[in-house]
Amino acid sequence: MWEVHTAAIRQGCGKHYTAGEVEAWAGSLKPSVYQEGMQTRTFLVAEEDSRIVGFAKLDTATGEVEAVYVAPDRARRGVGRRLLSALEDAAVKAGVPHLVLASSLNAVPFYVRCGFQALEKSGHRLPDGTVLDCVWMDKRIAVGAGRPCPAGVP
Repeated sequence: MWEVHTAAIRQGCGKHYTAGEVEAWAGSLKPSVYQEGMQTRTFLVAEEDSRIVGFAKLDTATGEVEAVYVAPDRARRGVGRRLLSALEDAAVKAGVPHLVLASSLNAVPFYVRCGFQALEKSGHRLPDGTVLDCVWMDKRIAVGAGRPCPAGVP
C-alpha cells in the first residue's frame, strides 16, 4: 500500500504541485501508518493478479473519505471508482448520510464525476510544515441510493 501511495503521489501529482511539495508529501508517508488505518477505519484494498493496485479509507464516525489511491499503471481503469463505490456502500450500511474529503488538486475532477461538490479551497499541513493546496468536497448519500459514479466513469 505504501508503494501504491507514494507512486501515485510522485507520478500523478506533479502537474499540480511543485517537485518539493511532491517529495515532502511522498516522503512523509511511513509504512506503519496503514496498519493503524486498517484497525480503526473502513479500509479497502484492490488487488489484480495478487498485486495491490489501490486502496481506500473511510472514517465512518466522521464521514470523511481519508484516502483513495490507485497505482499509476492502473489509473483511469475504474479501480478508484470501484473503491469509492465500495466506501459509499459501507457508509450507507453504517448510517452515514454525508461524505466529506479533502481532495488533492489533481483528483478534484475524479470526485466531481463521482458526484462530489467542491466546497472550499484549503491547505493540508504535512509533518515538515509544508502546506499542500487541497479542496474540501462533500456528497450527500442516501440509503439505497446505489452507486456513486455512473457506469463507465474511470
